[in-house]
Amino acid sequence: MLTDSNSRLTYRPRLSQQRCFGVDNLSRSPGGYSSGHSNLSLSRPIVSINLVVARDLYHVIGSALCGMAVSAFSTKDYMRLAISISKAINQTETPVKEKHVRSAIMGTFHEKCAETFWSVALRLPLQDNRITAWKFCHVLHKVLREGHPQSLPDSVVHVPMIENLGKLWGHLRDCYGKLIQEYCSLLCVKITFHRRNPRIPGNLMLSSDELDAIGENDVNNYFQLCVEMFDYMDDILTLQKSIFGSLDMSRSNSMTTCGQCRLAPLIPMIQDSNQLYDCCVKLMFKLHASLPQDLLSGHRARFMDQFKKLRNFYISASVLQYFKTLIQIPSLPENPPNFLIQSELGSYQTPVVILPPEEEMTFDSIEAPSTAELVDLNSPISNGNTSPDLIAER
Repeated sequence: MLTDSNSRLTYRPRLSQQRCFGVDNLSRSPGGYSSGHSNLSLSRPIVSINLVVARDLYHVIGSALCGMAVSAFSTKDYMRLAISISKAINQTETPVKEKHVRSAIMGTFHEKCAETFWSVALRLPLQDNRITAWKFCHVLHKVLREGHPQSLPDSVVHVPMIENLGKLWGHLRDCYGKLIQEYCSLLCVKITFHRRNPRIPGNLMLSSDELDAIGENDVNNYFQLCVEMFDYMDDILTLQKSIFGSLDMSRSNSMTTCGQCRLAPLIPMIQDSNQLYDCCVKLMFKLHASLPQDLLSGHRARFMDQFKKLRNFYISASVLQYFKTLIQIPSLPENPPNFLIQSELGSYQTPVVILPPEEEMTFDSIEAPSTAELVDLNSPISNGNTSPDLIAER
């Protein structure tokens, strides 16, 4: 039954989607996390963690592989991947290093799942250090977008943990607390969106024919998919507004490392929003070709509001020096498409996001770990992490 798009729909997955993200995927829980367990206690010691101790790494991570033979992924592979992940998700207020993120992404293709990523990430001080939590959100976003397709189903079981992490940091009354809360919300929306629509890849790149096939030429599917994409876009626009609002002209701007640490996640957000915008335009034309205009008034109003915010988002990001060499941001037209005139679809041009070519890299080229990089998880040494409770006490 069709309802106005101003309210979010309650969705029940089809049987085929339930099979795609079946019980087997939901039952795996590396690191002791389950779908109903948040494990957000702050009573444990606050320690600096680069990765798990070498002697435990094989057993901790190896047991989490997706039914693969242990011999297919050596202990050395575990260690290299774990170090790259822990280096990407560190406590330094600087942008995430792309080479470490790419190593984490290549690791998901090497083992054909994201179990090692989650095994390592869940043992980092996500609840103790706000920079670590922020970088975790950024790296996870990249893994969901560009990692092995199995990374999305593997992440479904961790949605409750991500939600609770956002709620925890939402109690912190500073910019990072709010940003982490909103980023966690966006990641949960993304994972849920792909669980409901398993045929849509993590990078959201779809041709017109693929979009038609996903909608199965059913106007009800197009209607529902359009609403879900509007919901997804809302979370992106909310987070980008908060990120820009957290910057100032002195300490946190695009030319400082702390400002760039906050701005870096805007790149995958620009990529996601660009694809969502393109799909929404095509879906809106399909809907207006099949349904009465009055029934789609809520869709049009919501699209127009998002169009204005998205256009301002791209304009604000394009003037920042930080993005000049990292991404070519598309520019949206001054006026949105007129869906009441079907002929405008012929003149519509898909906006394109351009990234600089990446240096060729293989999983075997990831730097092997040294013994100096191995830090025991049980080390009693405090590193000055700032959990919400500690900040409140101060």
